[in-house]
Amino acid sequence: MSLIIDDLYKKGSVICENKEYNFSDYEKSRKELKQCLREKSICIVIDDKSIESTIAIISLLISNQDIILIDSLIVDKQISNLIQNFQCDYIIGSEFSLKKLNIKSPIRTSYFSIVALKSIIKADYPLDKKPILLLGTSGSSGVSKFVGITHENLIANCTSICNYLMNNEKTIAINNLPCSYSYGLSILNTTLFKGGKYIISKSNSFLRKEFWDDINNYKITDFSGVPTTYKSLLKLDFIKLFPNSLKRVTQAGGKLDKKMQLKLLELSRKINFDLFIMYGQTEATARLTFLNLTKEPNKIGTVGRVIKGVKLLYEDKYNDRDNRNLIFSGKNISLGYFKNFDDIVNCVDNFQGILKTGDIGFLDEDHCITITGRESRFAKIDGHRIALEDLEMKISEESENFAIVSNDEFIFIALPNSNTLSQKKVINTISQDSTIHKSRIKVFDVQIPLTSNGKISYSELLKIMEKK
Repeated sequence: MSLIIDDLYKKGSVICENKEYNFSDYEKSRKELKQCLREKSICIVIDDKSIESTIAIISLLISNQDIILIDSLIVDKQISNLIQNFQCDYIIGSEFSLKKLNIKSPIRTSYFSIVALKSIIKADYPLDKKPILLLGTSGSSGVSKFVGITHENLIANCTSICNYLMNNEKTIAINNLPCSYSYGLSILNTTLFKGGKYIISKSNSFLRKEFWDDINNYKITDFSGVPTTYKSLLKLDFIKLFPNSLKRVTQAGGKLDKKMQLKLLELSRKINFDLFIMYGQTEATARLTFLNLTKEPNKIGTVGRVIKGVKLLYEDKYNDRDNRNLIFSGKNISLGYFKNFDDIVNCVDNFQGILKTGDIGFLDEDHCITITGRESRFAKIDGHRIALEDLEMKISEESENFAIVSNDEFIFIALPNSNTLSQKKVINTISQDSTIHKSRIKVFDVQIPLTSNGKISYSELLKIMEKK
């Protein structure tokens, strides 16, 4: 029997300040939504990692509404364009988030607040259309397109992730990552699907004491983060706060330095948890590959093997260790990109179950994938093709905090809090044994812009550098 979206949420519970919410609450919320919303609506959900936004996400999904999920940290920069471009019917979220937008007199349900908009929905809006969830391709303020994810995508990816994590009804996860980020949403879904508990912390930040109080009080078994999460934890020595209750620690959202992976690996042996290094994209609903580094430390540097239900296309051509474009197929692959209301109305599966990731890598004899860069992370200067990630490897010996971009004329390096001497040292490091002339390398003392998901915003950084 095939699963439906309700099945993801029937067993587990969401807990906030020791109060437990389960499927009966989501069902109650669904009934209230039926009274408040049009039969078929486009709803903006402001995700602030609260109990209100979490229940709103679940109840809207099981209500089969079209949802645009947006992080509260960037909603003020997005809201006007979202309403106009997608002709949205409602804004839904916590009372706190709506107040920040100066929205008054919202409709209050038992769990969250709703604001009805004056959008004029076209007569040809298809009521029988399958519902989709729209997630931004980036957490930056410049999001102009969203990834269209179906319920089938969510179910396929959730079940595949559970297959390798081996989580169960004893799983206790925490809202470290926002659900408006596909990685964060997958944590909510996999936890509840297996009958576990998803904790809403009193604090939104893992850098605050209250967050770690909740980690310990609720005896968290699963912790997840992106590279900047673990960089911060290791730098501040917060890693020592990891509780003995941990069973799984997962990392995705970009490449984590090998030195940091080794430190986490050492900790995994000490506390006795499994460390998972994972790779995916929003366009794949979340995950594409995984590696249990605790069990296969010799595979450090790879992102592991494809998850169940996913195939690496042209796999037979990858065994020569030549770098190739990574292309995957599976039921978790999204529909493609959506920019406006018409894209929702005339919903088309542009990807057809196949995702060209834009990443470059190779497959080893154990079917583990090593990612060597992105097509967009290559520069061509003076006729030479240069992998920016290779340059990052060189610089990592000199500094931990930096970022590299290029406009195919110059290599730009952001080196926060640097002086002339350290900048010259980095230039010499890159130009040594390289085809890149020193005149093509520019180093600046600028802060590195991050997306709300904690990733480096390379597009924003390039804009900053080109103005220098």
